[in-house]
Amino acid sequence: MSSFRLISLVIFLVMAVSLISIWFYPTVSDFMAANRAWNGIRNFTQEFNVKHVESLENISGRTEANVLVCIPYIDYTPEELSEIEGFVNNGNLLLIMDNFGYGNTILEHLGIEARFSNKYLLDPLFNYRNQYLPRITKFSANIEESGVEAITFNHATSLNNVEHDHILATSSSSSFLDINNNGVHDEGEPAGPLVAAARYDLTPGMVVLISDPSITINTMVGENDNYKFIEYIISLNGEPDDIILDRSHITRTPLDASKIGVEHFREIIASEHVLLGVVALIFILIPAYMFKKGELFR
Repeated sequence: MSSFRLISLVIFLVMAVSLISIWFYPTVSDFMAANRAWNGIRNFTQEFNVKHVESLENISGRTEANVLVCIPYIDYTPEELSEIEGFVNNGNLLLIMDNFGYGNTILEHLGIEARFSNKYLLDPLFNYRNQYLPRITKFSANIEESGVEAITFNHATSLNNVEHDHILATSSSSSFLDINNNGVHDEGEPAGPLVAAARYDLTPGMVVLISDPSITINTMVGENDNYKFIEYIISLNGEPDDIILDRSHITRTPLDASKIGVEHFREIIASEHVLLGVVALIFILIPAYMFKKGELFR
């Protein structure tokens, strides 16, 4: 075997092993669809048939009956904010789920007065296991009619500056906003009920705010009526054609970026035209190689 063939074979094997390792090595990052652990969103992605985008470029071109889910842990550029605004103006539903990220940047750009408080919403009485997992049991009449009785948050925040007509859900009267992060309700800290979800009709589109993205993670999406609540929210603007998750503003590791790259590569080679091209290439190269070696004449 020539040196060129040996080097080519080694490079091919290294690439193949690397791709297989990246594909099968588990990620543990928050809100990653490939993460099967407690903090991933694999179940949410599969149950709601969520599609992922790696960029907000051209998202404004989407026509009505789409839902864009934003978990904004990375700040937005002016161009991205304009794309989001165009998406809403096209009659689509924008779902912002945030606790300590950059959701307020989007709200400011859209001219919505509500703000994520970016402080812990705690409830020492109505909770699941501890006060950092508050249970929300007060909803608008339409949500209650849909069968939602309680949802559970996980290290959530609350919404400020929300008028009554926009409120979808509030925490209990025993909840409070932990301004100084000491886990105790001190004098001067806002007490419940506090706004946990809100809706804004920006004709023809709609914006929904939920003060905790963790209701989508694997361990929480099935807790209480979280699934039913999400199902209700994404259908507020009509049955959606597509539910799209903006993955470009979720914090990720180099492994996550590599997995996404492999995922795209897998989608490309799995397409019908590429498969036909590969098969055709195989049928061309094998006979050519055999003819060169004189195999066809033996």
